[in-house]
Amino acid sequence: MPAACGGVVHIKENTNTELEEFQVLGQTNRCKQHANHKFFSTTTTNLDYTTNIVIKQKNMNIAKALKVKNRLIGEVTKLQEIVRRENSRRNDNTSKVDVAAMLCQLDDTREKLIQLKAAIAIASAAISEKLVRLSEKKTYVNWIDSLPTRDGKEKVALGTKEVETYEWKAYYNRQALDELVIGERKAIEKLQDEVDEFNAKTTIAWVE
Repeated sequence: MPAACGGVVHIKENTNTELEEFQVLGQTNRCKQHANHKFFSTTTTNLDYTTNIVIKQKNMNIAKALKVKNRLIGEVTKLQEIVRRENSRRNDNTSKVDVAAMLCQLDDTREKLIQLKAAIAIASAAISEKLVRLSEKKTYVNWIDSLPTRDGKEKVALGTKEVETYEWKAYYNRQALDELVIGERKAIEKLQDEVDEFNAKTTIAWVE
């Protein structure tokens, strides 16, 4: 468990039931939300509550998992902003937010995100080369698109009346650059279709 919440989580699995059942021990009530997810033991401290929960494991394809990942990233960002905003307040404008609870919720969400990212990475191992190739090709095309293509004359005022004329020359103009990456764009489309098909057919186990 993240250090911000302290305590220890002991997990006892009951394999005789249809669902996985765990007994979770923790330190403070403000961290009880950690009992909603599969966590792991750390250093033992004083324990003040015990709760029995049921964790439902479900399957979803990678396409859905990527959407959940983006949602969790958004939640992490929002919680970080809240903790940053509320962590230090002046005495005439005290915080009405339980910062410790927000930090525990942040740790909980981060743990879910880590587990989900790991599950996606493991499930995607079979197409890892395609994913790397796709990413590199997109990066290259974006770089090509960002190249300056200014061409022609430029007049620069050097004083109140004096004007100097300069000449810009682009080695590749915009049309030439577009033609340069035609093959790359077609390869990106093909790879993306293959990845999308894989993501739609491949499932991972996920504890919501």
